[in-house]
Amino acid sequence: KLMAELKRAIGSNTLDLHYQPLVDTYNGQFIGAEALIRWPHVEYGLIMPDEFIHIAEKTGVIQALSLWVIRTAVQPLKAWVNINPDFLLSVNVSALNLQDNKFISALHILFEDDLKLANNMILEVTESQMMTDTQHAMKNLWDLSELGFHIAIDDFGTGYSNLAYLTKLPASELKIDKAFILNLENEPQNQVLVATAIQLAHNLGLKVVAEGVESEDTRILLGKLSCDFCQGFHFSRALPLQAFNGLYADNRA
Repeated sequence: KLMAELKRAIGSNTLDLHYQPLVDTYNGQFIGAEALIRWPHVEYGLIMPDEFIHIAEKTGVIQALSLWVIRTAVQPLKAWVNINPDFLLSVNVSALNLQDNKFISALHILFEDDLKLANNMILEVTESQMMTDTQHAMKNLWDLSELGFHIAIDDFGTGYSNLAYLTKLPASELKIDKAFILNLENEPQNQVLVATAIQLAHNLGLKVVAEGVESEDTRILLGKLSCDFCQGFHFSRALPLQAFNGLYADNRA
């Protein structure tokens, strides 16, 4: 029932995107944002993605949903790039998206009139999904990288995987899962793990984002550990577009 309603919501454009700032660890400047989908449901209220994404993947709705997110996110991205040509916008994609040639073709068509804009978009795929990708999906990932998209490994540290796969991916960014960041200043073992992950990523030429930053003490510590970017409630929750634009204007000022 929900999936039938989700299809209608995509078709009628009644879903919503909220935006959470991506922040430079050292100077506090917003260098981008992550687009996060929300479903305002007339009966159940605001439904968060954790409650419907996995069902969308199982029923095939994920392709239309992911394209809706990217197509919707492109419009504000154009405005942000006019303000800051280096602005980066992250969107989450499913491994199932990467296995679908129609999805890849749709992205080519979506960006063919403004190909440079792909350079301002980060496609995030979780570590566990990366490990289960087929060779075909890996080829599509490289294709998107060559088109200009940045590729990020999301939720790093939760997959317990062989690190050798990092050298096979066209990734430019690694996002450390919030489970390692929450209360970081009081967890010496997590500090060691985060420091090691940051050093590893930098040695491979990757930028590092720490998710789940909820205090100034954590931000300061991450700066000492040479983490490039931060994201979390300390800076802002994910906000509707108009509210994010106001916050972004304040940050620029």
